[in-house]
Amino acid sequence: MISSNLLQALLSPDGNIRSQAETAFNSLSLTDRVQGLLAEYNNDHNNNGIQMIASVLLRRDILKMTDPNVLQQLVNPLLQAFQKQTNNTNTSNANIASSVGHCLAEVCASLSILGGDVDATLQTVLTHVDTKQVVSLKLLAQLADRAPMAFAKLAVPSLPGLLSSSSGNCNDNNAADSMMEAWAQILVNAGIATTVTKVELVRTPVDLDDLSADPNSPAAALGTGPLRMHILPWMLATTNLDALRSALGHFSEAAAACPSLLAATPALLEDVTNKDGSASNTTSTATADIRLAALEVLTTILSVGDVKRRVIPAALASMIATAALPVCAQLLVEGTDDNVQDWATEPATLVDDAFDGGDDDEQAWFAESLMESFLRHLGAPALQVVLPLCETLLASTDWAHAHAGLAILECALEATPVSVAVHTDVMINAAASLAASPNVRVQHRALRLLGVLCGAPQQQLQPSHSKLLLERLAGALSNPCTKVSATASLSLVSFCRGTEDAESTILPFLSDLLTALVRGPLSLTDNDTGSITTRVRAMGATACLAEAVGEAFAPMYPQIMPGLLATAQQPAVELAGAAVEAALRAVGRDVFYADAVQLLSWIVPTLASDNPIDALLLACARIASVLEEEFGPYTNAVLPVLLRQAEQPPDVSVMEGEEGQERDDADDSMTVAVPGRGIVKVSINTTKIQEKAQAARAVYELAKAMGAAFGPWAPQCLDAFLPLVSFPYSADVR
Repeated sequence: MISSNLLQALLSPDGNIRSQAETAFNSLSLTDRVQGLLAEYNNDHNNNGIQMIASVLLRRDILKMTDPNVLQQLVNPLLQAFQKQTNNTNTSNANIASSVGHCLAEVCASLSILGGDVDATLQTVLTHVDTKQVVSLKLLAQLADRAPMAFAKLAVPSLPGLLSSSSGNCNDNNAADSMMEAWAQILVNAGIATTVTKVELVRTPVDLDDLSADPNSPAAALGTGPLRMHILPWMLATTNLDALRSALGHFSEAAAACPSLLAATPALLEDVTNKDGSASNTTSTATADIRLAALEVLTTILSVGDVKRRVIPAALASMIATAALPVCAQLLVEGTDDNVQDWATEPATLVDDAFDGGDDDEQAWFAESLMESFLRHLGAPALQVVLPLCETLLASTDWAHAHAGLAILECALEATPVSVAVHTDVMINAAASLAASPNVRVQHRALRLLGVLCGAPQQQLQPSHSKLLLERLAGALSNPCTKVSATASLSLVSFCRGTEDAESTILPFLSDLLTALVRGPLSLTDNDTGSITTRVRAMGATACLAEAVGEAFAPMYPQIMPGLLATAQQPAVELAGAAVEAALRAVGRDVFYADAVQLLSWIVPTLASDNPIDALLLACARIASVLEEEFGPYTNAVLPVLLRQAEQPPDVSVMEGEEGQERDDADDSMTVAVPGRGIVKVSINTTKIQEKAQAARAVYELAKAMGAAFGPWAPQCLDAFLPLVSFPYSADVR
């Protein structure tokens, strides 16, 4: 039976004692556990720790119950326990009461799914809610979240009156902040509840384009009524930034799940971005968090499909742009780490996160992403604010301002490429000029902008532009900062892919560019992360140059190929894979045949290892595309490895409990509360799934390259891949 000693043992730091207690606890029937936990929870002689673990375990067991009648019998005892704890002002008792509130919410959620009388149960619970107590307000929020359909019908109509009386009966500022933050969560959960049309075990993410903001919906009534009248004025007046930050977090959820709640109030939300925190003696970092959170809510509302399709009125768009974009720019400047030397010594990496900042630039990254979102959704009114702002920033002698100006121009190019196309000359000249800046961070950002300009579909580069761009890129390739050199190579790739007339734009500079590559990044011999990344990027640029000029590259082959062949034997797999790809794209079959055979003589023995390198398997497929049917002698070494990858069982597991076992970092997992079973954790090893998809692609390339010569291996490939047509865990594999 359940006793205080058993519960105490479950909290023991001694693993053996805890294990024995868990075995004893799990041996009891579900009914005995629930009754025992309730009894121990209500035992006044138990300390807070015992009561807390009793309420936590009780919530887990409620999720496993499948009899609606038994669930309904728990309501009154739980309500009595809840009231007993809420009558005690001690903080620990409030935490216990909150845990009991979770139990009540789970009872209502389970009744909704199991077909019980959730309306009557919820009505009983609502009559015991005291809106003058924060813990009771948190229970309201939980009920709206866990039993949304019943809550929308029974509770939502009375929320405006409850909020009005609740806010008018609190004279203590700290308590008022806590209550208003709780009411923000209630209104958000209630707004979402009004949009729920069916009971769901898991709330699935919704594409913002599929959402709409209905001004006549119940959620919109909550937004224009209690939210506008009570919550937003409190947000503008409070000096409690923690409570404000929490409320904005709830608004973020509403903007993504129930935009009708907030769509009528974007102008008021703008005022929150200008809170300076002066009355609360907070740090600028804390205030920046508040502004970023408010801006995030706004951008999420603007990105909702229905809002975009209705077209935001020009006056409102201009007002939002005028208020928000200078704040974004300021946060971008202030959030950029001023330690340039540390940034410059950090190595370039092959993982491109689309941001040039370091570990201390999170604020700048967030502000930049919000800037792009505003530009994308506001269009011309935003550009009218941003372009003069960029002109001022770029003219500044402060490197952080120039860096921010370049970043904003890049955002504008990504978000509104057609609208900014008329400013191409100005942007190219500004970026080319700053690419020669003595500050490596400004150089790096300028090179990135040049790369985006080269790749933007609406950009028509003039011959003078091409010459200027290639001169800047060639000079940056030999920069000792690996981030700058690698970015120059990537921008060169963008230039090659974006040019339509390689003969007139690239060919005159081909010799100089290859010389810069060979003497610069391709001459590096170190195997640290930065050097490897720089060489891989340079080999990618070499391959793109070869592809762009075609047959004209053949005379350059003897200058490039020896280095690529040597690199292909490097232990660093990234280098080997990049070298093979560059060599393949540089010239055709006639020139490359002998070197391809030599490469295979190095690669094939490596495939016999227990863990063959994926990049080399893909390299074999690329070589096969050149050798075609003459790849046949190597197929027996390559194909079995690919088929083993395709046939390996998916590493998928379903574990009981919130934590489950410790899994590899390559796993994706999701925790779900399933009535009748409890909390389960589903984990999928995504690496194994990616290997299956890569194997399928590589075999496809082999079959395509070899044609009829692949016939003898077709039956075993069919055996391996036909079952994967219905592979349930990945569309890429299917």
